[in-house]
This record gives sequence, C-alpha cells and structure tokens, in this order.
Amino acid sequence: MRFGSRVPFRLGAVLATACLVAVGFVPAPSGAAGAVQQLGPVRTRDETPTLTLTRDGGMSLALPNGRDLWVFGDGPQFHWANGKWTIKAFVAGSSIASGPYRRGHVPAPMDEMWLGHKPSKKYKATVFIPPPRNVYFPNGSRKECSRRNGAAEEGRWPTGAALMPNKSFVLVTYDEVCVTANSQFRVEGWGFAIYNWKTNRIAAGPIDVFKPAKNGAAINPLKRFVSPIVVGSRVTLFAYTCCSPGHVYTASMPATAKAMSNPKSYKTKVVSGLPPSYLLSVSGKSPTQTKFQLLEQLDTKGRFAVYVAANIGGPWKRKASGLLPGCLTSEQPCYALYSHPELSTSTKLLVSYYLPGYGPGVKGHPYPHPPINHLVMASVPFG
Repeated sequence: MRFGSRVPFRLGAVLATACLVAVGFVPAPSGAAGAVQQLGPVRTRDETPTLTLTRDGGMSLALPNGRDLWVFGDGPQFHWANGKWTIKAFVAGSSIASGPYRRGHVPAPMDEMWLGHKPSKKYKATVFIPPPRNVYFPNGSRKECSRRNGAAEEGRWPTGAALMPNKSFVLVTYDEVCVTANSQFRVEGWGFAIYNWKTNRIAAGPIDVFKPAKNGAAINPLKRFVSPIVVGSRVTLFAYTCCSPGHVYTASMPATAKAMSNPKSYKTKVVSGLPPSYLLSVSGKSPTQTKFQLLEQLDTKGRFAVYVAANIGGPWKRKASGLLPGCLTSEQPCYALYSHPELSTSTKLLVSYYLPGYGPGVKGHPYPHPPINHLVMASVPFG
C-alpha cells in the first residue's frame, strides 16, 4: 500500500469522528489521562538505526512455550540514506515475529518469522498470510484487484488472533482488501487462517468465509469480525456498526475450522453496555486480570476507553479512559490501538498503537528525521 494512506485503521479513525458526532458521544473526563505513559517502540531484530519498519498495528498472544507471538499489519521498510528516509521494501498483508517477554515491559527486539522455515535471528520481515486472488476493483469492472493489474495491494489484513483449544494452533482472522493505485481501499471479504506455531506453518486456510463479490462491493459490517476470544471449546468474535443506531455484536460457535468455515455459524446478537463503535480490541482474562477487557479508540487524537466484563458476552462496564501520548499534537491520525494482556500487570494495561511522527531515529539526527510513523507501546493505569 502507498505510504500516507495505509490501512483499515486509518479509515476507521476517520469514521470514528463521524460516529461520535452522530451519536453525541463525548469521552468522559479521565483522571488517568495524564498518567498514561509511553514506553517505546515495538521492534524486531532486523531493524537498525538506519533501517526500520512502519507496521500498521500489532496484536499479540502468549504461547505455551513462554514466547510472545506478534501478528503485524502490512508496512513499508524505510532506509535512511542521503539525508532522508526512503521506502526500500514493502511487506503486504501481514507479518509475524516472536520473542521472550516480561510483564510491564515492551518486548526486546523480536525475531522475524519466515513461514515454513526454522527459527532464526537473521530473517527479515516476510508475508505471513498469502494474498487473496478473489478481490476485485471497486469500480464494478469485475477485474481482479492485484498488483499485476495496477493495484497498490491486494491483502489479507489481520483483525485478531487467539490461541485455539489444542494450544498448538493460533486462529488469525482477516479482512480481504483491495487497495487501488491512489491508495484508496475497500474491504470486500472476511475469513480466517489457523497457524501451527510449533511447525511454523498454516494448518488450515486461508478460508474466506464471506467471499468478495465480483463487482467489488464493500462487505456488510456484520460480516467483518475482530478480536476472537476462545473460552473452553468455543470462540466468540466481535462485529460493530457505526453510527447511531450502531451497535456492538458478538457471534459464538465451536472453536473448530469446520464450524468457523460455515457462514451460518455467524449468528450475531447485540452486546449490552457498549456504545456504537468503529474499532474494538478485546482481550481475554490473564493471570493478573480477573475480567475480560475491551478497548475502544474514540477518535483520531488518541482518546480511548476501557470496558470490563466478567463474561465475554457482557454486560460491559466502563472502567477507565485516557489519552495516548503523542497523538493530540500529531498532524496525522493515531490508530491501530490494541491491548496486550500477557504484557499487562494487575495495575497497568499495556497497549500498542500507531503513532505518526515517532521512530527509533538516526543517531545525531533529531525529529523530524526519524521515520514519520511507528508502532509504539504505552502503559495505562488499570487498578
């Protein structure tokens, strides 16, 4: 995708403003806003002071082997040369990385993972979920949206990840997207893949549950699901509509490829206690938290709210709100807000978000020379 108009989160942020105005939703004043602390960038070993990736969002989960698995959105690789940052390469769709982790801390630079290959500390970012071949240009031409046909990208963009009941598989949900040459994108389909972290291979899929229409039409919002949460032998997924009378919805089914492959399994119901939304990140219970957490980004300037519930279906109660560092003064929107329960503590919720204007930088060259976009982490008081 072209740099400057990058992922679904960008559009979601734009829609958020319209959504909040339409429903009259005003973020409650937050006593914790000033206490939100920026912790630093999410990085991998292949990044250096002169080579960095500006990934679009990152979701994570703890694996049974004690390592943290991160699923990143797409992103360009920037190289510092001749006094400026230039795009050297581009990772379409998604990539993955893993490494050790400690609660309350940003992970140390992680190892990039190359699907189907043995672990190494020397890999560079590579495509995780294969690109689709069934998305179409949104102009009704019925022409396949692909780079060979002049598109900027055809991608499967991740929307959530969860450990499956057998503990060897990871469920990754995704949107199927066409990005045109002028960096406009449309979400046309939705599906999932099941990744075996032990073998570093995709065990099932990609499976397009709701397939794109050949006329390039946008998918119904209630067929786009995010944040799968596995409890016991069942998986619950979230969908949402914006704006008034928008709602947040759930769909629950057996956590099996067979059940999830059937479009009839996705019977949605409205969730109580939540306002209309445009971007959700739901995380399961962890050893340090006794409730499920739901994270909402409220606008393009980093305002957010956290909800909690004893049961995945709700009711949800607003627990905290705040402002992400650096977003209020950013000339570009902040987006891609996700929570990371395995990194959080009993008093602090660790979140990541895409912050324009932030980057590791080049020694001796202050802002604005760092890459103009980067994925960073923050700590939110959450007692």
